[in-house]
Amino acid sequence: MTYSFRVENINDISDIPENHLEIVRATLPSNRSNALSREPDGAQAVFVYEIDGEFRAKLFDRIKNTDSYLQATEDNYSNDPRSIEVVYVLEQQQG
Repeated sequence: MTYSFRVENINDISDIPENHLEIVRATLPSNRSNALSREPDGAQAVFVYEIDGEFRAKLFDRIKNTDSYLQATEDNYSNDPRSIEVVYVLEQQQG
């Protein structure tokens, strides 16, 4: 699918480029490691966005359908003051 923001699939947090890594690490709960806990009940996504000239990040987890979630984000952020720079998606672990 195509979105107005960039989406990158990653294996773990260390795959995130250095310019976003510190922003992302600050959003993780203190009990998370570089290899985010991979819950069997969904994917995780880290949104890096810009608002008022400052980059911030937000973690979402337990995403059942990544494409549907990203499409809903696309549809709902059209009037949002934040500008999504990139979404890093850590797909659920296939076991």
